[in-house]
Amino acid sequence: MKIKIEKQRLKKVLEKIQGITSQKTSLQITKNVIIETVSDNEISIKATDLTSEYFCTMEAEIENKGIIAVNSRKFFDIVKYFPDDFIPIEEIDFQWIKIGTEDVFFHLVGASPEDFPGVSVDFNSNSIETDSVLFKKMITAGNSIHPETNELRPFILGINIYFLNMDQSSSIKMFSTDTKRIVKSEIRSELLIPEELNSKSVLVPKKIIPDLIKFIDDDKVNLSFTTELFTVRQGKEIYSVNILEGDFPDCSGLIVPDEEYGIEIDKYILNDILQRVSIVADEKTPIVFFNFSDNTLTIASSNPELGEAKESTGIVFDREGFETAFNARYIMDILKDIQDDSILLYLKDKKSHCIIKGCENIDYAAAIMPIKI
Repeated sequence: MKIKIEKQRLKKVLEKIQGITSQKTSLQITKNVIIETVSDNEISIKATDLTSEYFCTMEAEIENKGIIAVNSRKFFDIVKYFPDDFIPIEEIDFQWIKIGTEDVFFHLVGASPEDFPGVSVDFNSNSIETDSVLFKKMITAGNSIHPETNELRPFILGINIYFLNMDQSSSIKMFSTDTKRIVKSEIRSELLIPEELNSKSVLVPKKIIPDLIKFIDDDKVNLSFTTELFTVRQGKEIYSVNILEGDFPDCSGLIVPDEEYGIEIDKYILNDILQRVSIVADEKTPIVFFNFSDNTLTIASSNPELGEAKESTGIVFDREGFETAFNARYIMDILKDIQDDSILLYLKDKKSHCIIKGCENIDYAAAIMPIKI
């Protein structure tokens, strides 16, 4: 092989796959990236960690065709600091690769491409196009709920993405939970979902979401899935991940608020109070108490080793008062994902869970379970 690739385009691709190629797997070859000529002026780039896969094609000047496997991390470092706009790459001997010119060059030991596991290069034509910014916000919200280190339940290790056609529109819904809280985010569109995907859902591992977010940099993405893979495509790039096996519990009913019990409050005021009051709370589980009475919300915390804190703010509340408790960190995490300045807390009584959503944006909502006191 003897080719020349534009530096900035190659750098952008290699930066995206570093999370994939840095994962520990049973195959040492997965630390490498595969570069292969696929036509007279085009190459493909492949990477996998046996859970996630990346594939793309790009233009290149090709003198001799071939295929190489080279260490992804070192190759990325070389490309990142290479002084020229185009980077020559040549296999000069069996699995010995020269990168650069006569003035600036590196000789790297490659690997055997034949040992590299297969990577999916076909994209399912039954796909739905969606706005990439909205999709990134959706999966970011789902990843705000982190599973415990020893967690094994698939529905907690993943986010559930559900595709649904309505009369003249469609919806992509995301649910994420750890049984203590639930987050729902939704993308609405006038584009209908292919019938093969309609009313179906997929469990996407949370651990790949940071890499998936890094992958997306176009205006639109196409989403599709099979019984084994969830796939995101943009332009000539494809990112696929093995889906999790298992069912996600139907928790949509827990995020439907009863408008009778809505309590409006400024998001920033609530967040600031929680920040201050939780200073003295236990760091591992920062429990705060919410007391509703006489148009007033009082939030308090106490810690036998440190002391106590209490702060009040005015609200519209003319029902019978009650006190309940929540994990302050959970609520603050939810507030980060709400775009509105004012939010609604839906609480019936001290035993009920709390539903939180923005006053205007209907595409995000969350529920948090109370702590028994």
